[in-house]
Amino acid sequence: MRRSAPDTIETPLTKPPNAIRAAQSTFDAVVWVLRTYGTARLADAWMLPRLAEFSPEQMKDLIAAMRRLRASGRWPNVTYELVAKLEGMG
Repeated sequence: MRRSAPDTIETPLTKPPNAIRAAQSTFDAVVWVLRTYGTARLADAWMLPRLAEFSPEQMKDLIAAMRRLRASGRWPNVTYELVAKLEGMG
């Protein structure tokens, strides 16, 4: 998961007009929700619009983050099924 430098906060005013990517805070929120609730929240009304904002690179980062969380064994809701569904979306 890539993080922005603390002194470079991306806002609608600083985001390039042709940028197709979600803000870091959106990415972080999606990771939190998926690691906490898993596939139960993957296709809900809150999640789908946020995932639609993700660039292809961000989807790859999200999948990699979910794989790392699954491998850690600390997040039981991060399952093979969740990762496979995200791969299908990316």
